[in-house]
Amino acid sequence: MKEIVQNRGFRLWEYRVSHGQLLYRSPADEQYNTSVDIMFFGTKYLCGPCDLGELSVEYASQSDVEKLEKYFGKLGSQDSVWMLVGTSHKSVIIAGRMTIKEHTDGIFSSPFQ
Repeated sequence: MKEIVQNRGFRLWEYRVSHGQLLYRSPADEQYNTSVDIMFFGTKYLCGPCDLGELSVEYASQSDVEKLEKYFGKLGSQDSVWMLVGTSHKSVIIAGRMTIKEHTDGIFSSPFQ
């Protein structure tokens, strides 16, 4: 997973409220002939910038989870907390599931159809 997202810039690309589907995308460009999607399903909370730049995807530490639970109460058994960690930021996402996909689809295609 780390190799796919390494040295690529990601942006908030799409959010579908009805199913909590969240997409961060690094589109294909002159340097890369593939796009990479980081997709979250059952998204309940998002805190972070729209333009993430280079990042790594990590599970939140127990300490981070405990801090979030002070604000939101106990997380559901199906919820996971991910941190999108960049050089100058840390974004938090609470969702049911996350997956990463590399593809050659057009930049305006949606993985949620």
